[in-house]
Amino acid sequence: MASQSRLKVFNASGFSNCQTLALLVSSKVHLLKALEMIRKVAGYYTLEKALDDITGKISTGMPLSEAMESHKFFDRKMIAMTKVGEEVNLPFFIKSDCLCMP
Repeated sequence: MASQSRLKVFNASGFSNCQTLALLVSSKVHLLKALEMIRKVAGYYTLEKALDDITGKISTGMPLSEAMESHKFFDRKMIAMTKVGEEVNLPFFIKSDCLCMP
């Protein structure tokens, strides 16, 4: 039962992070800065560490979707939708409901 309530909190948190990233990107905040801002307020160690690594990889030129693939934190559907968004140069791909964390 405790794991189910933890999962509900995590889902709400994941959705909030997706919404925050969508808002920042649509407001023309640079992706690296947006990820850094989310990391600072995440309050979830696993996400903070994943975002640290992803930010580093993106700064070397790796696409966001590729950087996300090395973390089990992000599900395949989220990574696939991110990749599609990158391929069509659609900055608002993050808003999709399917990008919520598992």
